[in-house]
Amino acid sequence: MRRIALFTIALISWSALPLVAQQKAPPKPTPPRTTRPGTTKRPVARPDTTKRPVARPDTTKRPVARPDSTKRATPRPSVRADSTRRPATPARATAIRRPPPPPNERTFAVTAGAARAGLGFGIGPSLGGVFRYRNGTWPVALRGDAQFGRFSQTPSRGGTPLVGDASLSHLGVGGGIELPLGTPRATAPYLVATAGVYRFAASGLAGDQSDLPDGVFTGTTDLAVGVGAGVRFFKYFFVEGRVVSSGDFTTIPITIGYTLKR
Repeated sequence: MRRIALFTIALISWSALPLVAQQKAPPKPTPPRTTRPGTTKRPVARPDTTKRPVARPDTTKRPVARPDSTKRATPRPSVRADSTRRPATPARATAIRRPPPPPNERTFAVTAGAARAGLGFGIGPSLGGVFRYRNGTWPVALRGDAQFGRFSQTPSRGGTPLVGDASLSHLGVGGGIELPLGTPRATAPYLVATAGVYRFAASGLAGDQSDLPDGVFTGTTDLAVGVGAGVRFFKYFFVEGRVVSSGDFTTIPITIGYTLKR
């Protein structure tokens, strides 16, 4: 029994030794914190960990306003900043662009060909010149003509040739108009009408082939008129035929012309 009591006392004293050591041990001094000169300790801002309520969307259904199909929306008057009525400015008239008129034309051409003459003279050479002017806005062209022709024949009476030949030459100048037919193109026909003065130089006896039987040809000056037609092609060439009448003399020149100046 005594042994048990001693063992119990020893066990209790052994378990109480750490408590007594803790009470007797002095607390360790904490080293002072060194701060740098000129620096102050600022409190550290910690994030706010408090929970905030989350706003949830409103899931309640709202009635949708549908347009009334029976009622029509009335237009609202537009309100302008300046309510004063200003006079309407007239619209500017747009200019219509028209194509420019064709340029004026001044041409000179020479002609050569053959002519048939009356009074029994037959066919002879014919030479001439044509000056032509046309304004771009005119429907016709003005022209001046000069023509020269020479003819000859061997008169006879009752089948017997007379002594000597009869000759006739004429030089005529005049003016007239030229009317183009259709629009200008590579081949352009036209009409022509002229009037002028012709000088005839004739000599020799008139035989049965002429309109002056038993007569003598003499020179004269007379008025002459002519009409004809022609065709222009390749821009520089033209062919023209006319009938020129002066008194009892008629000639039909058919010539080919070439334009020298355009």
